[in-house]
Amino acid sequence: MSVERKIRFRYNGIDYTFIGTLEQMWETYPNAKLLKIDYVFIREDENRRWRDIPNHKGLYQCSNFKDIKSLSRIIKMKCGGYKTIHEKILKPNLNKRVILTNNKKEKKSWAVNELYALTFKK
Repeated sequence: MSVERKIRFRYNGIDYTFIGTLEQMWETYPNAKLLKIDYVFIREDENRRWRDIPNHKGLYQCSNFKDIKSLSRIIKMKCGGYKTIHEKILKPNLNKRVILTNNKKEKKSWAVNELYALTFKK
């Protein structure tokens, strides 16, 4: 599974949109200035394996490529309604950390490497 991105960037004073990986964009436009990166879609990759993260089973998974995925689920909101959370790859912040929520709605910041170690290094 590989994540392709919608990348907006400026090259020689002109704004462009590119769909693909960052590596492909840098090869084509080496001196581009990034403006925004959005996730577009996920392609299947036979080498990628997903496993449930301990203490977050059914909520989040980690891949052997150190991607963190939030699984689809339905949650009850405070107003009494229900909300569907769709499956997506989480984007780590600049410090390579993601925020995970457990069933009790408690949030905690985790380093991606720490989640990978908990999931795959047993």
